[in-house]
Amino acid sequence: MYGETALHRAAFAGKVKEAEDLITEGADPNIGNNFNETALHYAAKKGHKSVAELLIRKGANLDSETNTKETPLHCAAAHGHGGVADVLLKNGANANIGNDLNTTALHLAADYGHKSVAELLIHKGANVHSETNTKETPLHLKPLI
Repeated sequence: MYGETALHRAAFAGKVKEAEDLITEGADPNIGNNFNETALHYAAKKGHKSVAELLIRKGANLDSETNTKETPLHCAAAHGHGGVADVLLKNGANANIGNDLNTTALHLAADYGHKSVAELLIHKGANVHSETNTKETPLHLKPLI
């Protein structure tokens, strides 16, 4: 469905061994589905830290962008998965990439009320003054209480 590969499905399900076997057999960790989401996007959405770590070790692009320019970090932040966000950031993911609306991971963490993820992003250098296309900073969004 949507051009998913077996690696996408393994990442979505959190199946580390299956993902590793698929990569060993030649699966490309950077192939995108119809929306250009990679297996790392899937792991980030679902909070599968071990799968994300494996994909990164196997060469997954930390800042790969979907058709709407969302990175795996956007996915982790929007879904409140601080463990995955931390792994991405520790491995060099850019905390300040904006999607097609210029929304950053910090905007998403703030908007969805994921305070600990927002704090992590700020600690790792996310720009608190970054503006979306509608001139909103993360502080304009829902309170992080």
